Amino acid sequence: MQHLSNKKIFLYAFIILDIFILLFIGFVFVRDKRIEARNRQAAIEAAQKTQNIDIEWNVEKTVYPLTYFGQDKKLIEIKINSPIYTTLNIESQIDGLSKVKKEDINIKPGSRIVHIAPDISEQGYKKLENKMNSKVRLKISKEGETLVNDSKSVQFMAINEIVWQKKGRENHEYILRLVNKDAPKIVELVGKAAKHVEEMGGEDNIMIGTLGDRNQQISEMKAVFAAMSQDYDIKYVFSHRSYFDNFAQRLKTPSQVLETNTGLCIELSLVMSAALEHVSLRPVIIIVPGHAFAGIELGPKTGEYVFIETTLLSEEPQEALKIGQEQWEIAKMSGQYKILNVTDIRQDGIIPIQLD
Repeated sequence: MQHLSNKKIFLYAFIILDIFILLFIGFVFVRDKRIEARNRQAAIEAAQKTQNIDIEWNVEKTVYPLTYFGQDKKLIEIKINSPIYTTLNIESQIDGLSKVKKEDINIKPGSRIVHIAPDISEQGYKKLENKMNSKVRLKISKEGETLVNDSKSVQFMAINEIVWQKKGRENHEYILRLVNKDAPKIVELVGKAAKHVEEMGGEDNIMIGTLGDRNQQISEMKAVFAAMSQDYDIKYVFSHRSYFDNFAQRLKTPSQVLETNTGLCIELSLVMSAALEHVSLRPVIIIVPGHAFAGIELGPKTGEYVFIETTLLSEEPQEALKIGQEQWEIAKMSGQYKILNVTDIRQDGIIPIQLD
């Protein structure tokens, strides 16, 4: 019996020993795997620190502030070739025209092009009455390490200068950034126009915009025409420009037209549109090769327009209205025209630059 008991003790001891051996082997295996994983991660991190990220950058040499907006707001192009996943911290600024713009860009292995465009400040726009040479500054860093810290020269053209077509894209709608319906000169024009409403066939000398019926809206447009003619004695200046070429043209703002009492057809149309927008009508500008004229849309999305020929300021408003409608019929027949519906374009986000 004692012999049997010793056998059992030996068997139990052997089993316990095997369990301890297996546990030890398991512990060593897990430890080695953890060490291997740590070493592999350390090797990856060390490799990442020694691998270079290639960065090249450039800027537009000439920028037209009027079209520096939305999808066309391009200034800095950065070409990045990275062997690793990482995040780049980018700071950009236009000297004298913008604040510092900061953004983080997540980068994957491979090549990528990034476009950066700092916003011109309100005070910056006011400095662009004439063209201005500036510098674009760019700083790119990764985990506190500076990869790029450099600047490049750029020329900004005057705020009221536009290229009608550039790289196959028409830029006509951007002239509405010059149309500030609440500029003091426009408010003054509307006040003078209100005094002509009744003589133009409207009810009382008030401007009520789209709250009025068809006749009232047309009368208010004619009243603005009468004020431009009689109160400001604005003279039309002829131009040979087509408004569809790829050359730059400098325009007066509506306030400048009212100050100088002269304007091109496109500039007179901008004045009319500013006043009509101020009283909550729905102004429209039609641009055809070599000419432009203004009008209103009678109701949202109706497609019913009434136009007035703003170059005929020496004529009676009714005659200008007649010629404006004839111009519209000619434009429709030719199919060669650009229509700028101010209300719709504002809804698309193209809003005035605060210059006044």
